[in-house]
Amino acid sequence: MARSSGHSAPRRAHGARHKPYLVDIAREWQQAEILPIEKSRHMLTTWEMVLLHLHLAMTRPGSLVAFQSLNLPKAAELVERAAIAYRGLPRELQRFGPLSDAPKARARHIEGLIEFPEINSRLFAMPNGRNQVRMYTFTALFQDEVQFWEPDADFEDSYYAALPAVKGGGRLTCVSTINDEGRFHHRLCEGLVALA
Repeated sequence: MARSSGHSAPRRAHGARHKPYLVDIAREWQQAEILPIEKSRHMLTTWEMVLLHLHLAMTRPGSLVAFQSLNLPKAAELVERAAIAYRGLPRELQRFGPLSDAPKARARHIEGLIEFPEINSRLFAMPNGRNQVRMYTFTALFQDEVQFWEPDADFEDSYYAALPAVKGGGRLTCVSTINDEGRFHHRLCEGLVALA
């Protein structure tokens, strides 16, 4: 489980106050192949993961990045957050120009999908479940609110189905608000289950 390293001074970016735990989590994400995180509702961890995964898709050619959540509409909402973030970048940082739904756009966005065809990179939404995970070899998979997936075995099965992608050089991040101490994700965060 990601924990703050105890920094007390807030960090500033674009004049806004930021929580130091965001920097700590980003550093841990950069180094970890598998990162389970429990959070409170007030943390900005889901937004941070959306931003980190978007950056990966924008900068690593051939990336296949997926967001998996309770269902397909919830996962598509995460892709929408990534689109909002991309549109909020200064023009010079929008490496592939503005997002568009045009088939030949350099930065293409349609519901549940962002593509950067120039570098053959995709970020897309998918529903929970192991069968969806088994279909792909991910660069990164972000699983959100996993302690609320029903049944709990859906997350456990999806987690284990994603491990071959991690062993092949991918990254798996699973985040959730705390729900139930008996959940598989909680046991992962507490070290009661081996990560791989």
